[in-house]
Amino acid sequence: MQNLDIESELLQRHPSTERANQARMCYSAELEAMLGQRYGRAGLGLKIFSPWPGINPGPWDWWMGVPLQEATQIQNLFAFYGIAPRVWDLVMVNNAKPAQVVEFLPSQAGPSTHDLGLFHALVERYAIDTAEEHHSWDIGPRNWRNNKLVDFGGFFFRDKPGVIADLRRRAHTRRDVYIGAAYQEVPELEIRGSRRLAERLPILQLDALDWAGADVLDIGCNLGAICRYVARAGARRVVGLDVPDIAGQAHEVTTLLGEWGIEYAGLNLPHDARLVPFKGERYDVVFAMAVFNHMDGLKDWMLDMVRPGGTFFLEGHGGDPVARYEAQLREYFSTVDYLGDTTDNYVRPVFRCRKGA
Repeated sequence: MQNLDIESELLQRHPSTERANQARMCYSAELEAMLGQRYGRAGLGLKIFSPWPGINPGPWDWWMGVPLQEATQIQNLFAFYGIAPRVWDLVMVNNAKPAQVVEFLPSQAGPSTHDLGLFHALVERYAIDTAEEHHSWDIGPRNWRNNKLVDFGGFFFRDKPGVIADLRRRAHTRRDVYIGAAYQEVPELEIRGSRRLAERLPILQLDALDWAGADVLDIGCNLGAICRYVARAGARRVVGLDVPDIAGQAHEVTTLLGEWGIEYAGLNLPHDARLVPFKGERYDVVFAMAVFNHMDGLKDWMLDMVRPGGTFFLEGHGGDPVARYEAQLREYFSTVDYLGDTTDNYVRPVFRCRKGA
């Protein structure tokens, strides 16, 4: 876990600080501003944990011997479906206590019948159990804020290898046919795929960019290979867009790998472009890899998301000449560099473009 140095007064003096047996939720305008600067998102607070006496801090337990990381993975799986606050990082506060950087929910409300039904469906889907005696799920109204369950203490995977195997099976299925491979590989989860980022990196030259603090958007992210690469390289905010079922799988991949700061949204683009929740926001780097045909060409909303001085990566489609893309890119960008061809899945031209300041 990385460390956050925060003045103790900032964590203590506000009435919105809530206490529970093992954790306290801290929020203030000043704290939100500090976290927003670091994580590129509004509405964040800190849930700070105090482990039980005698517990060796390494992994920290949340409740009854369940590691905080595993309980947080489950929380984020539920958050994708809107019934839990999203956790964006696990950190140490002042080198003393672990904490979640988490969506702050100001008021107590819920759950609805729909929320409870979805909760139980996800419990079955991901084979979730609780360490509490007699498996008495503490999901009463006191543990809900804004129709979201906030207490995942003691939640654990009853069969985590089985959850990963199910994800692998779904990733290897395309158009309802099991073909034994995904589009992108995820070596850490033994997901096979025809797109291998390690083979594309020499062409993309991603290590030539300074990712520290960058905001990044990947249009057509698939299982999130590029999203994970730039997040690990230090990007501040990373967003991936793809069709709903693929975006959901990408979120599962990232969550099961224990990576917190990547956001995925499921949209059927370009038809749903009007619904892009990030329209109006801009990014330092935007990727559009092998999506040109699927988007019916370059769209204004794609290009508008690149900040002045920002970078746009375009990968074309198999067998297309450089000329098919280069002229159109030069209409929008001040600098257009043809980097070469990726060859891990057909031969595809790659461009790195710079938007004028």
